[in-house]
Amino acid sequence: MMRVVAVLCSPYRGGNSDTLAEAFVSAIPAESVERVAVSDLQVTPCRSCRACHTTGPCVLQDDAAGVYERLLAADVVVVATPCHMCGFPSAAQALLERAQFLWAQRYRLKRTPHTTTKSHFQRKLFAIITGGQKAEWVVDGMVRALKAWGCLIGAPLCAVMFAGGLHEHKDAAGDAQLRHHAALLAASAFPPHFTKL
Repeated sequence: MMRVVAVLCSPYRGGNSDTLAEAFVSAIPAESVERVAVSDLQVTPCRSCRACHTTGPCVLQDDAAGVYERLLAADVVVVATPCHMCGFPSAAQALLERAQFLWAQRYRLKRTPHTTTKSHFQRKLFAIITGGQKAEWVVDGMVRALKAWGCLIGAPLCAVMFAGGLHEHKDAAGDAQLRHHAALLAASAFPPHFTKL
């Protein structure tokens, strides 16, 4: 069975990025999907101690290690996030930065991070970014960060859906075309027989 992890980055639950993430996973068999809500996690920001440069694992004891175990076991990861000041919400940024231990394993310790997916499917990363601004340049830095992060978790960034012009928390819920677009994004990730579209 293929495994999908949806990382819900918004501090506000049930808003636009969550709604579009649900539209994405609605196209996938439910038993394959795991949701990780960053707002439910205790994640300490990276403190740049560089312990992982010699030991491999991060020395901080919180929820990040368990999240990365699940990410490394996934065939598809979808990150759904609002754009806050041209970047990620602070808790989500902390979670992304905690991937430093994977960088250390690959580039300092010359170890390939171990993915535990059981399928023969090419691992993929997708992103859904929402925001009030319509100009795509506001998410350029986020896309670059996700490309780098995807390399660290071994799942290249394949596609980004940017939904701008969403000013209220429930705007995406009232836009059927936008939700359908998110479902089509999921359909592009999988073999035709796997999705429900």
